[in-house]
Amino acid sequence: MTTEPAKTTTAQPGRAVDPVRIRAHRRTVTKLGHWTTERCFDVAASRGSVVLDLLTSHIDPGDIDIHLDLDHAVVKLLVPDGTRIDDDDLRRIGRARVKDWTGEGTTRGRPIKLRGELRNAEIRVHRGGIAILSLLLASRSLRVVRQAHREGRLEQTQRRRAATKDSLARDQQTTLAGGPAHRITTPGPPNHPLIAMNPAPNPLTLHPVAGHRRVVFLKPLVSNPNIIVGEYSYYDDPDDPTAFERDAVRYAHGPEQLIIGRYCAIASGVRFLMPGANHADLGPSTFPFGIFGPPWSDRTMDLVMGAPSRGDTTIGNDVWLGYQALVLPGVTIGHGAVVAAASVVAANVDPYTVVAGNPARVVRRRFDEEDVARLLRAAWWDWPVGLVTQHARVIMAGEPAQLELIATREGLLPG
Repeated sequence: MTTEPAKTTTAQPGRAVDPVRIRAHRRTVTKLGHWTTERCFDVAASRGSVVLDLLTSHIDPGDIDIHLDLDHAVVKLLVPDGTRIDDDDLRRIGRARVKDWTGEGTTRGRPIKLRGELRNAEIRVHRGGIAILSLLLASRSLRVVRQAHREGRLEQTQRRRAATKDSLARDQQTTLAGGPAHRITTPGPPNHPLIAMNPAPNPLTLHPVAGHRRVVFLKPLVSNPNIIVGEYSYYDDPDDPTAFERDAVRYAHGPEQLIIGRYCAIASGVRFLMPGANHADLGPSTFPFGIFGPPWSDRTMDLVMGAPSRGDTTIGNDVWLGYQALVLPGVTIGHGAVVAAASVVAANVDPYTVVAGNPARVVRRRFDEEDVARLLRAAWWDWPVGLVTQHARVIMAGEPAQLELIATREGLLPG
């Protein structure tokens, strides 16, 4: 159930206007700079994200009114210091919240009224310098996207995603029609026929270990569209594991993604630093002059916007991240790797490698090169969950050659 937004509002005496409509369904919508003079907005998003720059002085005087209809979505508001956020009329369902940790409103600050409904969604309020930093990062993101479009890379990615989606749809139809079950590579919802035939833990259960609220499956928890997590990967935290996005993922201001594979074990205190933490390293100083506003931002904005990004952070499948491990921006950790407690991962980690220390260095290889190649070919994490259940003991304590044999027999090897 959602509330209906007001059809009109009065921005100035005698002038009724329709609210500015913003829609972000499974995509990101970014409104930056002097993009509007209105102060009434109707925002709806489902599994998407919206960035609204409200720092501009071009918006008409008076209270700002934002009606929200959000489902598993994130809205980021960039506002001046002192802005008052009024969310008393905002309905929250499930894990819905308004995060406003970068400052407090003042009695003289401009009010922003939040109304409507959040369903497992989040509002993030960024004020002052933090808002300017977010604005600079978002502006740089638009430049990256536009450059990718000019070079044709964006269209290539879209074609690959469309081809993958069509292939998975054909495979699912084949399986449900009585074809080979191995062609579905990810578990479906609880009533999916594969799970019905081969009982296994439900990957959409938030707390999968009975009596232990400190453990959560991340797949049903995460709502940030820039955090992608595979089935059965879990996070353990004795205080509040449901705060994974707040506590474990830091400085996620930009477009870069955190990608975590299936069957990963993430211990308490693990932190992922995203590229939003980086400062431009172009000359003698790394001091972020631009985030403190004019005149520094006028003189240095191009340097901040032009700073290279370290890209996505990627954690493979079946990775174990030990207690208080720190993963730095842009790192790739290969399948089957183990990161020891308190390690600082500053460089890529090869598959099936154990690393430890600061910076993390190779302690040992879990298998020789031939066996690693077997494991990567078998890719047990891509098997149907029923097959994983059937061979769980071999997966935990068997030999790589056994997994390769199972994958061969089931027709799961690539090529």
